[in-house]
Amino acid sequence: MLDAHQHRIADLEADLVRLNVQLEQIRQTLREARKQTRRLERAFNQAARNAAAIRKRFDTEEQRLTAME
Repeated sequence: MLDAHQHRIADLEADLVRLNVQLEQIRQTLREARKQTRRLERAFNQAARNAAAIRKRFDTEEQRLTAME
């Protein structure tokens, strides 16, 4: 009976080690995903600023051409 319990405890300890390793891998994956999300947010914001600047230049040129007509 004692041997069965010791074996079960050893199995549970091995499971705990395995789960802790998996948890750390998941945490690392989450950190990487958060970094990628921040990079994508910065890229999106830059693209939005670029689009706004292009739209402003387009509107300015359109007004200039309209005024010439």
